[in-house]
Amino acid sequence: MNIQLGNVNIDINDPSDWPNWLRYGLMTLVFLIVFFLGFYFLIMPQLATLQQSKANEPVLKQNLTRLIIEVKNLPAYQQQSALILQHLNDLMPQLTTTAGIPAMMETIFLQGNKSAVHFTSFTPATEVPQPNYVEIPIQLSVSGSYRNIAEFISRLTAQPIIIRIVNFSLSAPGYNPKAPTPTAATPTAPASTTILPASKNNNNNELTLNMLINIYRIPDPVVVNKPLSPSAKNVTGGK
Repeated sequence: MNIQLGNVNIDINDPSDWPNWLRYGLMTLVFLIVFFLGFYFLIMPQLATLQQSKANEPVLKQNLTRLIIEVKNLPAYQQQSALILQHLNDLMPQLTTTAGIPAMMETIFLQGNKSAVHFTSFTPATEVPQPNYVEIPIQLSVSGSYRNIAEFISRLTAQPIIIRIVNFSLSAPGYNPKAPTPTAATPTAPASTTILPASKNNNNNELTLNMLINIYRIPDPVVVNKPLSPSAKNVTGGK
């Protein structure tokens, strides 16, 4: 097949007979097409990835610096973790169990009797689960002399099992202070105290103590029901 371009007759089937300007022009055109297609489909995505990597470079440098500091301080962290674990192990014997809660409450009544105070109310609240223990708030009220109430508080805090006084109010007859409400708190938080003035009609020096205390127990173990084996199903008559 021949094509007439001006005074030149070009045979499409015989490229060797084409003029030089046409052959070089077609090669240049093919090169440009291949170059732009390769740039668009191969290089452009890599450029986008490169730009994203450059944008993430400051964050990666910060993470690397943080990791270097953590590795440098790892021995100190391990030592602190060992001390914390040892401290927790020392505190675990001071936590009672579910079965020991009744005995713990009897201990509170016993210390009150030894201190010669009179219980007017004793109301355990709903348990408050914590990550490593269960908190049991108890709202109680006792009456007695200032000395007896002080002895009762001293006896409570001297128990080998942890008993934490969250807050309390001390008043004389004739006053009705708002009783503290149970709140979730850690065993190391300070207690709040309210001391109301004595009544003019109080002739026997008897005071009323409204107190919120927390006792703590070990969480109950989680029981996982495992599926019966085929032999066990046969013994129990399961299908």
